[in-house]
Amino acid sequence: MAIHNYAIIRDLEIDFHGGFNVLSGETGAGKSILVGAVNLILGARASSEMIRTGAAEASVEAVMQLKPSECPCALRLSQWGIEFGPELVIRRSIAKSGLSVPDADAVVHLTYGHVNYIMVEHSSNRAIYDA
Repeated sequence: MAIHNYAIIRDLEIDFHGGFNVLSGETGAGKSILVGAVNLILGARASSEMIRTGAAEASVEAVMQLKPSECPCALRLSQWGIEFGPELVIRRSIAKSGLSVPDADAVVHLTYGHVNYIMVEHSSNRAIYDA
């Protein structure tokens, strides 16, 4: 995952590996900022307030390794005309206007604290993602 000009982060690259990943650290270490960046990849609402002070735009990019036999989104990607390959790249850019559009959708489950986000492939969810 690459994060640029998001909140207080100028440039950061972080690798998450298959399976269970944990973010831990002292209070104020930036865990919530990283979770916020992951939420952008998942389709969370973007705001120009997320852009680092002095920057023109912010961006978050995730590269996911995919295997057709293990990926529940493979069928949906092919239905949308997205060629299925070994990697899926999702990038969000936030402009000063606050507009942001994800380049692709993913099926992801994110849990933190007492909150669960499940992004599934139902077309009715598009209105929720864009809200």
